[in-house]
Amino acid sequence: VLMAKADCTGAGANLCREQHIHAFPTVRVYRHHAAVSHESYVGDRTHEALERFVEENVHDDDHEEAVRSGESEVGGVGEGCLVKGVVLVNRVPGNFHISAHSKAHSFQPGQLNMTHEIGRMTFGRPLTPAMLRLLPDDVAAAHDVLARTLHVATGQNTTLEHYLKVVHTSHVLGRRQIDTYQYTANSNNYQDGGSLPSAVFSYDMSPMQVLVQTERKSLASFLTQLCAIIGGVFTVTGLVDGVVYHGSATLKRKMQLGKIV
Repeated sequence: VLMAKADCTGAGANLCREQHIHAFPTVRVYRHHAAVSHESYVGDRTHEALERFVEENVHDDDHEEAVRSGESEVGGVGEGCLVKGVVLVNRVPGNFHISAHSKAHSFQPGQLNMTHEIGRMTFGRPLTPAMLRLLPDDVAAAHDVLARTLHVATGQNTTLEHYLKVVHTSHVLGRRQIDTYQYTANSNNYQDGGSLPSAVFSYDMSPMQVLVQTERKSLASFLTQLCAIIGGVFTVTGLVDGVVYHGSATLKRKMQLGKIV
């Protein structure tokens, strides 16, 4: 068993960067002399714990195939995290942050890349595909504006921030009511050398609620409006006909009296 150490803040900075090590101290176990086949040691940092870990794993034939075929922590596009969950918030302006924190490690802010892709982000209860089909296209799109969007950190120690304006909208469809939360999103980024970069989501809940209701008018109301339209057309036509008739009659009388050559 070979053991080595590297100073990620000094001469070993390039090595740590190539191996995507951003938290210190970090203990890694490399198997079969392959840089892509490794795991992080999370046990106690004592001589006894390290010796026990080596004795239990160095000649374990049962795990050789699993280690050989296991997925590497270093992928083709770099390592990352998959964040999924639900956050309960009050209907007041607020924010939440996604960043790196640990009581046992220190971080280099310039080595943390907060580039992220948002697969889905909505407010309120999840809507089924059937419910989304009942909503207008613009409303369904505004329900999840940030879906499938990629946000790239272009520099070191870059924080990506999203500002969300949220409006509660209720749609009454017959006897059924669908409650949605539409929002608009504005994204920007900034560099702050004094703290760790993060992905910040700031939201502002509107105190107002929009109620959209579709009502069908009765047949009697439709006939009344149709008659009013027809009556208006006849009235305007009569006025135009009267103006034209009286104007032409006056012109003819003047011509007969010889006042117009």
